Amino acid sequence: MSSKDTGAYWRYALGETLLIVVGILLALQINNWNELRTEQKAIREYAPNLSDAIDADMKMLSPMEMQIRAIIRQSEDVAKYLRNRSVDDMSNAELFYLTNTLRF
Repeated sequence: MSSKDTGAYWRYALGETLLIVVGILLALQINNWNELRTEQKAIREYAPNLSDAIDADMKMLSPMEMQIRAIIRQSEDVAKYLRNRSVDDMSNAELFYLTNTLRF
């Protein structure tokens, strides 16, 4: 084998190596693009369902929110009523109302 043939073989080997590297990089890029496309499709499918689920949860929680607001108002009224008063100053009817009706 002459040195002329050896140089040609090296150029051929280098060309094949570069071709393989470019092919692998291209395959990786196509794979990344495909994964991104698949993820975007899943997001487009799940987003409306998630939005509907959140809306349903908000509607379900609305009565609870109103009940909590009513309890807060009631607690504030009781706090105003009891401020600067001792238990000894209250009648039995007031104590009964505060303990049984308001569930304290």
